[in-house]
Amino acid sequence: MRIKRKYTLLRKLQASRRMTASMFWSEFAVKVVSYLCALIILMMILSVTLPVSAERLSEIMDYVAIVVAVLWCIPIARNTRFRLRDAGYTPKAYLWLLLPVIGWIVFIVILFAKSIPATDESIVDEF
Repeated sequence: MRIKRKYTLLRKLQASRRMTASMFWSEFAVKVVSYLCALIILMMILSVTLPVSAERLSEIMDYVAIVVAVLWCIPIARNTRFRLRDAGYTPKAYLWLLLPVIGWIVFIVILFAKSIPATDESIVDEF
């Protein structure tokens, strides 16, 4: 009985972490748009509140953009990992990003790959 309950829990957990290509790209687009909106809002707030020149404001915004980009990359990397697993690839597929142009193209093609339906064995083996 305990094994069956654990197996059901694992299956629910696996189903909740599925990331189809359409889900991935829609969430990615939302995150990019929200990143740009956050930068614009921060720039407007800083330009009104800080009595600095436009050149100094530009320097401050460069640092703010870097911090915000790093914070936005964390959920995107997590979703990408789920997407890779859903398409049947391991996280080793991130190594394609080390190749300058061709690697990035291959990685994006991998992210567009069709999802592989989860079998009962893959759910148990993954955990």
